[in-house]
Parts: sequence; C-alpha cells; structure tokens
Amino acid sequence: MVDTKDEDIDDEMVWDINREKAMMAPQSIKLVTKYILEHFDQKTYRGYKTYAYNTLMNVAKVASSDKGAVEEIKKKQRVSGFNSIFAVASVPMAKLYYQEFKKQMETDPTKKLRIATIYSYGANEAEYDEGSSGILDEEN
Repeated sequence: MVDTKDEDIDDEMVWDINREKAMMAPQSIKLVTKYILEHFDQKTYRGYKTYAYNTLMNVAKVASSDKGAVEEIKKKQRVSGFNSIFAVASVPMAKLYYQEFKKQMETDPTKKLRIATIYSYGANEAEYDEGSSGILDEEN
C-alpha cells in the first residue's frame, strides 16, 4: 500500500486517453510495423497454402451485353496466401505508417511488401435531407 498522507495529490476525473496521440506515437507505430512485417507471411498464409480461383477474362463484354448473350471466358489461377488491409484513422497517420514501413523494409530486404494508400477526401458521412433515411440508393 502506498502512503499518501504527506503528498499533495489532486484527484482528477479522467474520461479517456488521447487515443489519436497514443496511436500516432513514434514508438507505437514502430512496434506495430515491426509486428506486421515479422508476422505477415504467417497471418496471410504466404507459402503455406495455395488457393485456386477463376478470373473472368472478358469482363467488359460480359458486363455490357444482355445476360447470357456473351460466353464468359475464365482462366484458372493459383495463388499462395492472400492480401491484407491495414486501416488507420487519418491521412497523417497513414503517412507515418508508410514512412515507417519503408524505413523498416530497407533495413531488412527479406521483409518486402507492396504498400498503397487509399483515402477519402471528405468525411464518410451521408448528407441528410429532411425526411431522408440517410441510405443512398445504387445510383448515387
């Protein structure tokens, strides 16, 4: 037990930690990146399992024709493992992770991944009109 009789300690209500600051901390980004690079092959089954799937070779013709009018041309393909997606909360955070991945992959050439970033320009919230359900139909 800690004796606090002689110490001047003020209690404060703590609602939550600053999650963004904690997740963007350089040490956190470094450790998460290191874990991903060390375990990527294991988690995505690279080199462990192979999967067969069919690729549609004439997508444009099939999509622009009436249903069943054009015969689908398929090609069997085998892949080892699968890809993965790593999502972050903001563009600045994505940039930090991208830079850390590049840095760590340069130091260990056996841990090379292809990395791309995708982000939306604005907030991912539907604009609500009065009386609207907020659900977008297929044409929007």
